[in-house]
Amino acid sequence: MQAALERLPGVRWADVSLQKAEARVQFEEGTVETQALVDAVNRIGFQARLLRVTEPLRPTLRIEGLTSRREIERAREALAAVPGVRSVALDRKSGEVFVEHDGSKVTAARLAQVLREAGFRARPVD
Repeated sequence: MQAALERLPGVRWADVSLQKAEARVQFEEGTVETQALVDAVNRIGFQARLLRVTEPLRPTLRIEGLTSRREIERAREALAAVPGVRSVALDRKSGEVFVEHDGSKVTAARLAQVLREAGFRARPVD
């Protein structure tokens, strides 16, 4: 599902949770119709509906040199294991990392450190 969504022109990233039965998608405004997102998911055998459209998230971190889906998954797993992290999405093309987290439990600097300890070149976004 993630790949189907990310193939659409204008889609920056998709974060799919089959457990929660939801997908979060960030796309360039004016480049993709929301119905195209629903249609892409339906074409691969799921039944999708649009829940809401919100303002785009701002990146929390930047990672250099992401080259594969495996690296993205490894980075996502490292961040998801940090107490206070609610969700993680990565844009492989730009290296931007979008982390929803409880700022009272973890900082962007600590999240970047976690990624560096996992072997990535990462830094907080100002």
